[in-house]
Amino acid sequence: MVYKIKCAWCGKILGSKECASNYMPVAINKNEGSCVTHSICLKCKEKVLNEIRNEDEITSPFNIGMHRPK
Repeated sequence: MVYKIKCAWCGKILGSKECASNYMPVAINKNEGSCVTHSICLKCKEKVLNEIRNEDEITSPFNIGMHRPK
């Protein structure tokens, strides 16, 4: 069975993959009649990692009392 791989953050289709028939999809797209599984695209991955890095800088014990950079 072929599954579409979709970015869980932005919805971009990343490709498809063949899976064993006993593999359970994360979602079934009723409009297209296709099975979908989720991942994260490179653009969203970088965005999430940057957000995490920024949070780490803000919450670091060395930055207590500093305001979030704009």
